[in-house]
Amino acid sequence: MISILDRNEIAPCYESGTEARRYAWSLVASAAALSSLLAACGPPSFESSGTYAHQRLVEYRGDTMPNQGKSLYLVDLYDTKRSLWALPSVAVNQLAPPGGAFHRVAWSPNIKRLLFATHEAVFLLSANGDTQQLNLHMLGHLEACEGMSTYAISVDGQYVAYYLYTRDAADIQADGFGRLYQDIVIQHTEGSTPMTVSRGVMPSALAWNPSNDRLAISTFNSSGTITVVDLSGRTIWTTQVREDTDPVGRGGGYISDLQWQPTGERLAMLYGDQVYLINGDGSALQKIRIGDTHNAITSIAWSPDGAHLALRMATSQSCHFALNENTFQECHSRSSLFVSDADGGHLQRIPGTEFEGPPRPITNLFWIN
Repeated sequence: MISILDRNEIAPCYESGTEARRYAWSLVASAAALSSLLAACGPPSFESSGTYAHQRLVEYRGDTMPNQGKSLYLVDLYDTKRSLWALPSVAVNQLAPPGGAFHRVAWSPNIKRLLFATHEAVFLLSANGDTQQLNLHMLGHLEACEGMSTYAISVDGQYVAYYLYTRDAADIQADGFGRLYQDIVIQHTEGSTPMTVSRGVMPSALAWNPSNDRLAISTFNSSGTITVVDLSGRTIWTTQVREDTDPVGRGGGYISDLQWQPTGERLAMLYGDQVYLINGDGSALQKIRIGDTHNAITSIAWSPDGAHLALRMATSQSCHFALNENTFQECHSRSSLFVSDADGGHLQRIPGTEFEGPPRPITNLFWIN
């Protein structure tokens, strides 16, 4: 077996490293060679300081390699220690099926609780283990949590937004089928009449602004469309990341993650596998370069002061083929958590956060204090 390495997915030397880059583009026939390359060609080490005192990252891995369960981790940015955030047994027993876990977690900084949704219930979790199950109301005659996905909780913890995609079998329409819901819905976290703010659009991510009065919606399309609406559903602005002449991102041409800066000034998004910023009024869209690399990024989070970004980024990717046949066998990637300035500069790897998984692991990332 040999590993064929994509030259764009290898962690580069962040200084000059021309020879190491050239070597990284070649075939690597052993794990030892890859390990040596990464050791010689890694990013600067993480410099913890008082700036990060009492600050942590929360990362949810919802789609890992076979035999690796879904996990929720806490990473302390002061001493870089990592710990497992224990999920309540009732939530673990109701975990969503594989592939259905994207954006089933969301963080509310004001109440310091994590929204965690399964296919049967929605919970608010605190770091000390307290668990509250939400009693959300449903449209029509739907069962609890039926057809719900892609969640976001407001900064003040008062509202939850989600996507509802299902048919109400008890509400037969003229075509003989149950009523079809394709709604983006908001309601109070303590339960209230659900309010539809958008219909007929499947969101890839949702994000509340810091004032809790606007919702950003990105959609599953190759244009990377993002729309901001108010609580009545009125469109404030809409735009798209991709111009007609632009290539589609390597990770797929849609926005997979969307995070509103805590100051309200900008939105950060992942289009394909690269980071873009746009002002809160829809102006000044720009792609930012993270360090001296074009490596694939799978999740992002703002620091509480809006001055930094945390992200999970690939450090290597390999695909394995049998030498005596052309049959594709498997691809997997290695990635780590990193911290950078808001403009992508001063990239630092956080030690102890390495992860091996599928080429585009389903992860959600939040920066808490």
